[in-house]
Amino acid sequence: MDRIKGQVVEILAPNRVLFEIAFVGNYNKRNYADVVEVRFTDLTPPYDKDASGSEIIGILNNSILGVQASLQVQSKDVDGTLVGRLKLEGVAFRRKRKLP
Repeated sequence: MDRIKGQVVEILAPNRVLFEIAFVGNYNKRNYADVVEVRFTDLTPPYDKDASGSEIIGILNNSILGVQASLQVQSKDVDGTLVGRLKLEGVAFRRKRKLP
């Protein structure tokens, strides 16, 4: 499986994002464009399952837009969309630290 790293630059749908590639794995079998569309299959959803599509997109805009991530590419859809597991890497700490 190929691996790529980069940044989430736009949320397209509840399970699709535009991904700007910064690094590619040394042993990748395919070449990729600078910006690719990704359909993620495995990402712990930061939203309620009962929320509507537009609500989910709004929540994803607030939580993963601009975040550094890596993608383990599993396959490619007919339309050229990459399918894989998206792992967030640059999530900011937004709460107070708990003191012992």
